[in-house]
Amino acid sequence: MIERFCKSNNSYPKQSKLGISSHLEGKILGSERLMVIEGQVKGEILLNGDLELTENAKISGNVKANKLHIYGKIEGNINAVDSLSVEKTAVIQGNINAGIANIISGAIINGHCLVGKNQESKIPK
Repeated sequence: MIERFCKSNNSYPKQSKLGISSHLEGKILGSERLMVIEGQVKGEILLNGDLELTENAKISGNVKANKLHIYGKIEGNINAVDSLSVEKTAVIQGNINAGIANIISGAIINGHCLVGKNQESKIPK
C-alpha cells in the first residue's frame, strides 16, 4: 500500500513547498515542476522548474527558475528563463533577466531589468 503512494505518477505534478514558518539557509537545487516558498530563504535558489514566492516569502540570494511568480520579497538577482510575473505586493532589490515579463503596477523594483531571450550577459555586474 505505501509503495503505491510513493511511486512516481506522471499525471500529478511534482511540487515542493517551504511553509510560512520555515527558515532555510543554504543553496536550493531542484527540478520540481513547481516549488512554492512561503517562508524565508537565505541563499541561492537554482531550479529547473517553476517557482512561486508567496506574499510572505522573503529571499536573500540569487534566484533562477524557468517560470517565476513573485508576490513576496527578493534581495538578489533574478533569472527567469521563460517568464516572470511580478505582483503588486512584490519588492525586488536586484537585477532582473527574463524571457518574458509581466509587472503589475504597485510592485517595487530597484535594479536593472532586461527582457528578451539571451539577455543575461548584458546585465551590469
